[in-house]
Amino acid sequence: MLDVMEQDRAFLAEKDARIFELEARISALRAANKSAREQLNSYKYPVTTLPSKIVREVFLYMAPSYPYLLPLIARYSPLLLTQVCSQWRKIAHETPALWRAIDLTLSRKRQTSIDARLATFLASSWLARSSSLPLSIRYDDRHADGVSLSLISTLVPHRCCFEYLMLYVSGAQLNTIAGPMPVLRELHLHLQGTEFDAVTFHSQDLPLLRALRLESSSPLSITFPWSQLTSLELKRLHSHDYMSALKQTSQLVHLKLDVFAPDTPLVETDIVLPYLESLVIENTIDTNRALLGLLVTPGLVRLQLHEHSLQGYTELARIESLAAFVVKSGCQLCELEITESVEEISEEALCEAFSSIPTVKIQLSPEYEDEYYYEYAFDDGDSDCSWLE
Repeated sequence: MLDVMEQDRAFLAEKDARIFELEARISALRAANKSAREQLNSYKYPVTTLPSKIVREVFLYMAPSYPYLLPLIARYSPLLLTQVCSQWRKIAHETPALWRAIDLTLSRKRQTSIDARLATFLASSWLARSSSLPLSIRYDDRHADGVSLSLISTLVPHRCCFEYLMLYVSGAQLNTIAGPMPVLRELHLHLQGTEFDAVTFHSQDLPLLRALRLESSSPLSITFPWSQLTSLELKRLHSHDYMSALKQTSQLVHLKLDVFAPDTPLVETDIVLPYLESLVIENTIDTNRALLGLLVTPGLVRLQLHEHSLQGYTELARIESLAAFVVKSGCQLCELEITESVEEISEEALCEAFSSIPTVKIQLSPEYEDEYYYEYAFDDGDSDCSWLE
């Protein structure tokens, strides 16, 4: 009995010694671990030691220059900066200029993982972070399924900050967002559907508006402060709509007409645009060949025409109709370009007829191309509307 007890005491003593030895080793390992962790925590990555002001400038340098648009997600979205570390997230959230240009395009091609509710939440967050800075906004839900008015309603409280605005909207959506926009400079409006209530944008509501791009295949029921515009692009409007608009735009400097929809022949009086410097006419059909002859543009410098916008069906007749326009306007052209030519007018004949013009060129008609050209790609064009090309 005593021998058994002695053996148990020896066993316990041996195990206690072993436990003490292991605990000592574990304590040493924990101490080494703690020391290494403290050393790592004390290390500062060079980028995290930069002052917040410098980091903020780097962020702004990374983003495309305002008013070019940024997607809610994907490349160039400022949301990527918020996912690096808490310090960067805080700096990004406190930099209003990062959140002032928003592309709210909901489609299968882009931002496919965003539904209306998520887009509304993200848009609301961006707008809140932009503070009171002027905004550049694109809204387009043409290819999204089940999108309600909730997203566009999110924009309404920020109308006073809209500076550059591009909308693809239905009648109900337009009525929702219409209202005073005191700092709006450029408006691109693409009307969808066939039913629109009458909407009037008064001059006092849009005092700074100077550039307008308007597309609608339906009769126009919207009134703009036409007289204050200096840049105008009209696409697919009926003849009486764009003629009515041109009669009220005497201050225009840049004009682009994309006359594609069939309509009745023009029977109008001359329209004088004394300050117009550049004129582009595209996709003119036979019933609207008289359009150019109705314009009087004494200050015109650059002229680009679709070949079908010239009256006549022979090379000589078309050149004569163009010459008649130049003489009637009394303008001194510096650049003349004929586009979509099918070689009915030779460049040699054109240069000979307009030898006083420094730059004369003809662009041959290309192979069939997709008509949809409002892609998410920006360039540094001369047009006042290049920010949303």
